[in-house]
Amino acid sequence: VNRVSPQTALFGEIQEVNKICRLAREPNLFRESFPDYNNLTAEEWQAESIDERRHIIDNMRAQLGRLTKPTAAQFRYFILELDKILSQNLNKEFFAGKLELNESNGKGKGTRKLLKEYLNNIIGVPEDVSNEIYNSLKKVSDERITPAHRITENKFNPTYWDMQLDILKNSVKSIRKLRKVFTEHFDIQNYSSPEWLDEARIE
Repeated sequence: VNRVSPQTALFGEIQEVNKICRLAREPNLFRESFPDYNNLTAEEWQAESIDERRHIIDNMRAQLGRLTKPTAAQFRYFILELDKILSQNLNKEFFAGKLELNESNGKGKGTRKLLKEYLNNIIGVPEDVSNEIYNSLKKVSDERITPAHRITENKFNPTYWDMQLDILKNSVKSIRKLRKVFTEHFDIQNYSSPEWLDEARIE
């Protein structure tokens, strides 16, 4: 069994979603991806613009590592960084021409809402599937707001390690489901999902 960290699995899922988008000649769903250099072909290295983006990728991979200390402050910072690669990383250009980008009052729709509308109205996935993906992304965004108000002490608490692992595993599960939805929807003949990701034991 191939054992990988939830961070590595999450980065891999995001990269694969964008790869499917490129093969389907669609804009990337995620504005940034954070690939593992060791798993890239020369063509993928160029497509991902690794030489220009390496410092960004290295920095984000470091920020999402296991908490060095299980404290409220570190957990809050981790949540902020995780939200940056999930909801805040969704590319509004992906939805342009497919959905109405603004509400009836002229206010722009959030990318998370656009993703749910795309899954329901364009792809036609069941409501429970789109809800699972949407709610997983929303949970991270909600955690970004609530901990600062809910937790006032910054004590060493091993529970934060468990909380980090749980929210990462949940994020991997939802983006993996999204990848499989995209794979079926776009039906790209020359795409095959990587074995290391499909058969990974996340721990």
